[in-house]
Amino acid sequence: MDFSSLLRQVHLRSGTYVMLRPGITLRLSYPEPIQTLGPHIADILESYMQFISPEVLGTYLASNGAWKVLPKRVLARDLEELRSIPPHYEFVEYHYGHGEPSHVGHYGAHFVGSHLRNVSAPHEENLLLLEFPHDLLEKRSPDTFIDYVTNVANRHPFGSGLAGYAFKHLHLTFRDEAFASIRQLAPRYIGFDISSDSAAEYSRDRVYNVSWLTLLGTHLVAELGGTDAIRAALPRSIGILPLRGGVLLRASEQPIVGDVNRGAQDVAPLRAMAALTRSLRLKAPNVGPGVDFTAEWLARLDA
Repeated sequence: MDFSSLLRQVHLRSGTYVMLRPGITLRLSYPEPIQTLGPHIADILESYMQFISPEVLGTYLASNGAWKVLPKRVLARDLEELRSIPPHYEFVEYHYGHGEPSHVGHYGAHFVGSHLRNVSAPHEENLLLLEFPHDLLEKRSPDTFIDYVTNVANRHPFGSGLAGYAFKHLHLTFRDEAFASIRQLAPRYIGFDISSDSAAEYSRDRVYNVSWLTLLGTHLVAELGGTDAIRAALPRSIGILPLRGGVLLRASEQPIVGDVNRGAQDVAPLRAMAALTRSLRLKAPNVGPGVDFTAEWLARLDA
C-alpha cells in the first residue's frame, strides 16, 4: 500500500503544512479525574519517549495556540504539572509533535483530560494518544510493539483502548481541514481509526472502536460476560491476552488497512469484534467529521 497517498497538506500564506498523516496510534481512555490520573500519564509519556528515543519529540503546542520547538525545560515543567495537578483545575491539554512545528510528524503524543465533574458530560473519559510511523513494524517486530502496549496498559487501570492504523492530526490545529479529509478517506479505509478526541466525551463504559489491537477494561469485560465468554464468541484466530485491568484482543499478525476498493478482506476479524461489542458501542452525535458521518462510521464493520 502507498501510505504517502494518504498524507494531506494545507496551503497558507505562511507556508505548506502537513495536517494529516497515516500512522499507527495507541489510544487509551481513562474514567479517572486528572488530579489522580496525572502522575500515571506522566510516567506513560516518559516510557513512550524512552521507547521511541527521548529526542524524537521536538515540538509542542504552547498556551498561545502556536506550535513551537520543545525545550527540555518545558517538557520537565509539563511532567511536573501532571504529577501534581491542583484540585481546582478543571481541564488540561498537552500536545507534542515531531519534525517541524505545525506539521503532523511521524511521532506525537496527546493528552486531553478533565476533572470529570461536568454534569453535561456524565460519560466523559480522559484520553491519551501515542503516535508512531506507519512503517514502525518494519523496524520493530509486532511482538515488541505489543509488549510495549501491554506494559502501558498494565501501568494503570483503563476504560478501553486500541492500537492500529489511524489518521493522525494535530487536534487543535487545522482541525476542520483534517476532519474534512478524514471524512473522505475513512469510508474507504475502514481499518483506520480517525483519532477522534470528541468521542471521549461519550466513551465511559462504551467501546469507541475496534482495531488490530483492542483493549477492554475490567468493566467492559464483565459486561461482555467475562473472558471465557469473549473467547467463545470470537474466532480462534483472534488472540486474547490477559491484562491486569482487562484483556487485549489481537485481530491479526499485522495492523489492518481495510481498503474497501480492494475488497477489505482483512477486516473479517474486526467485524467479529464489532459484533461482539455492538451492545456496548459508543453513542455519540458527532465524533469529529460530522453528524451524518458519525453513525455510518461507527457501524461500518457491521455485517
